[in-house]
Amino acid sequence: LLHMASHIDMWVGNYERAIIANAKAFNADERFVSMTKQGGGFYLGYRIHNLHFLVWAAMFDGQYTTANKHARYIEERLPEEVVKTMPQYLEGYCHTKLMVMTRFGRWNDILKEPIPRDTKLWTCTTAATYYARAVAFAAKGMIDEAITERDKFYEIVKMPEIEGRILHNNKMWDSSEQQCGILNVAQQVMEGEIFYRQAKYEEAFESLRKAVKLEENLKYDEPWGWMQPTRHALGALLNEQKRYKEAKKVFEEDLKKWPANLWGMKGLSQSCKGLGEQDQMLKCEENLKFLTKRMDVSNRTLLTHCK
Repeated sequence: LLHMASHIDMWVGNYERAIIANAKAFNADERFVSMTKQGGGFYLGYRIHNLHFLVWAAMFDGQYTTANKHARYIEERLPEEVVKTMPQYLEGYCHTKLMVMTRFGRWNDILKEPIPRDTKLWTCTTAATYYARAVAFAAKGMIDEAITERDKFYEIVKMPEIEGRILHNNKMWDSSEQQCGILNVAQQVMEGEIFYRQAKYEEAFESLRKAVKLEENLKYDEPWGWMQPTRHALGALLNEQKRYKEAKKVFEEDLKKWPANLWGMKGLSQSCKGLGEQDQMLKCEENLKFLTKRMDVSNRTLLTHCK
């Protein structure tokens, strides 16, 4: 009950309240488990869902510390012996920490993250690790290394163990023509980031537009299957190439879906500045004064990692 209202909070852009609601729910769960020593089975899924939701809200709110801490709590509550009981339902949660680190551009931290040894058990987590490493290397301008990690990603998603792994309503990887899986979105983001650093801009934008389409076609879920809107990457890189008109449309669409999110608002501000639309830019910047109040990353990080 403490958690449920946060489903509404996210759709109206009240990310702070969603964080608070799920923090209360998490603490209530912890007290219950402490008193009863009963925390497994179906109830474990509910407990993880509250944490997952809290992380999602914190990512939108620019709170890296909160998002990272609770993503690690998910990992702590899903050790090997637990995941082995229901890998098809539980393992997908364990890639959450990697989504947090890519959201906030923690490239060096990503490269320090251990790569799972048991790829049959941790198939999705391993694929997500290689995705994150490829994006990190690309962002650092290390293209050869990014391509190596990309190739490892493709090796993992060919493994039979990945079939049937889900996260709530969505497949983690969809090998059909529909490509309606969470890691299918990752694939296109990864390709787009690598193409961009190779100065293959049209190929990059094509991949990122496909990522947006795949993200939109994921089955309805909360948290959304892909936790970081792909429009942020597309719009930020369009801005960087001074394609402000298209970028503006991208960020306007993003803010329709996820109102009052600081990443979309900052991207829109940059687009309006590039177009010389001073009044709308100033309105965006005024909104950002409120939206960034709880942000625990620098404005420079926000500028650099709208993607």
